[in-house]
Order: sequence, then C-alpha cells, then structure tokens
Amino acid sequence: MQHLEIKNMYSDNEVDDIMFEFEFLRRSNIFEDPEHTASATYKDGALKKKNKAVFLDEVYHKRESSLTLKHNRKLFSVDVDFSHLGPVFKTIRLCNSDSTLINYYEDSDHYAPHTDSSVITALTYFYKQPKRFSGGELVFPEYHYSLAPIHNITYIFPGMVEHGVTPVSMDEEFRGLGYGRYCMAQLLNVY
Repeated sequence: MQHLEIKNMYSDNEVDDIMFEFEFLRRSNIFEDPEHTASATYKDGALKKKNKAVFLDEVYHKRESSLTLKHNRKLFSVDVDFSHLGPVFKTIRLCNSDSTLINYYEDSDHYAPHTDSSVITALTYFYKQPKRFSGGELVFPEYHYSLAPIHNITYIFPGMVEHGVTPVSMDEEFRGLGYGRYCMAQLLNVY
C-alpha cells in the first residue's frame, strides 16, 4: 500500500496554537468516550477503540473560531506531487467535504484495525515534548507495516484501507496530564 508522508506539516507557531487548543479542550473535559465519536465496531457491536476524542466541527459552529480548524486548511494547499501515487490520491484535489476528529490516547488506549468512511484520511500527530509514551503506531495489517507517531508528521492514505493504532503505554506519573498522543484525523470526501 502506498501512503503519503509530510514531515513538519505545521510551523512552530501553528503547532503551538494547535497544542494550546488541544490542551484547553482536554482540560475542559470536551473529549468524549468512543461511543459518542462514530467509532468503528465489531460485528457484535463492541467498540474497536479505547480513547477519548472530539469532532471539532461539532464544538465550533464557525470554523474561524478554532485555530486548529483554520490551520488544518493547509492540507488542501500543500504542494505535493501525487503523480507517482495511485489514482485514489489524486482525489484529494477533488475533495470538497471534510470533518476533523481529534483523538487523544493515554495508557492502554488503542484502536483495532478498521476502515474510515472517507475517500482520503490524513492523520497528523502531536504530543508534548519530550515524548512521555511508547506505542501508538499506525498499523496497516493487510500490508504488514506500521508508521511511528512522530510529532508534527502527517500520513495520508485511502480511508478504505484497514488501519489501526497499537496500544499506548506510559508511566503512571504522566497519566491525566496531557502527555499522551494526539492525532488530528481529517476525513476527506467528495460530495
């Protein structure tokens, strides 16, 4: 499977804005349990993930009220050559609808392999420095490889490709303090 990787997607100032907003939302208890964030399920209805998340589009009725939602428009103007990738990646230029889900993973949080209801999925990782957790890799079981959750990196791939998140592990002293792994998921579609 092919994926696109963009290192240092956001400037230092943009990262500061985004992290400030994430931390504000986390401390304000805006993040919700998986059953409230359109989580994938097994056939028996059990949830495939354990973490907290929030759809920013539901928190902010005006995109310009959120620094994160203003900055993540960058994805639509990034100057990247898609010609070497498959035809699905070329649809990113046609996408005219998106939603932004912020996921937060702490100790033992994970997401079993699933697919997204998007044409293209773009995942960007953020965490406080220095990194205080391990795990949280993005895995593609069908293709037998994984990608590390590097701070300020964006991975772009077709939403219909099965992917998951390995369990996050962290020392107890850092739990509940925002030292986990944030993932900004942009789910892009064509309507």
